[in-house]
Amino acid sequence: MFKVNASLLFDETKLLETEFKYGLTNVFMDKEINIRGNLSSMNRFDQFHEALIKMSSLPNLLHYEDRNSMAFSIESRVPFLDHRIVELAFSLPLHYKIKNGYTKWILREAMKESLPEKIFLRKDKIGFVTPGEVKWLRNELKYLVDTNFNDIPNLNSNKAKKITKSFMEGDNSNSKLIWRLANMQKWIKEQ
Repeated sequence: MFKVNASLLFDETKLLETEFKYGLTNVFMDKEINIRGNLSSMNRFDQFHEALIKMSSLPNLLHYEDRNSMAFSIESRVPFLDHRIVELAFSLPLHYKIKNGYTKWILREAMKESLPEKIFLRKDKIGFVTPGEVKWLRNELKYLVDTNFNDIPNLNSNKAKKITKSFMEGDNSNSKLIWRLANMQKWIKEQ
């Protein structure tokens, strides 16, 4: 099957708006979501990555990384976020970034001798995963799901109830959303 990165076909700002509107299974009631950004890159690939750095993934990840490190008095570093490396990455031609379906091509080549072959050849992206979304919510933290999420502002409670009911009946397709809603509800109640 031939896969195409949507950012190569569509404007990144529109993709972010769509992600926020539909990526949360329409659980929030706001119909109009407007992402404002000034994406100046020449090609769609770089435009996509510029949006990740400026408006979506990176700011969120850095926010959580900073809070987690402060909670444990750890001074953490993000070495690949050095502005010189970022500027270099944006200046490189596309074939140094992705080649034959392999992302981060130049980094892979630079680390080829240090990485196990299994890692070097892996094409899938694996994040830092906790068992929370399913295992914890089906066992010791099940009580977090057994709520109506009334305290969450602008939440479509009917949609949330439907998704929660489906999860309780064994459907894990929205487990990450259930995890986030359960934690948000708990956090709001404890404020």
